[in-house]
Amino acid sequence: MVEVIVERDEENRICGFQGCQIEDGPGMAALYLVRAAVAGLSDYLHFESSFCEENGEFSWLIDRSAAYSHLNREIDAILETVLCGLKLLEHNYQAEFIVQDMTADVSVS
Repeated sequence: MVEVIVERDEENRICGFQGCQIEDGPGMAALYLVRAAVAGLSDYLHFESSFCEENGEFSWLIDRSAAYSHLNREIDAILETVLCGLKLLEHNYQAEFIVQDMTADVSVS
């Protein structure tokens, strides 16, 4: 089963995607959707992020630090659109595809 985990920060902004078992079918569709967004952030916003693909898995980490806060609206629009696409894949391939939308752990002292 293809699994994509959506990571969010303490402000509920998407800050990463992790995918596994993406070898074919809906997994490859998810991978290409994510790759398109990586390219869009880079080419259009000149925003570099950390994307890695290896052995049927991918990881994409997005720096949501204050240094890029002026781009938050644009970044949010792209990342939430990716999530919409992933949820459509999940809906259409229910037996083969799952999306988990997670909030980052916040420790309180």
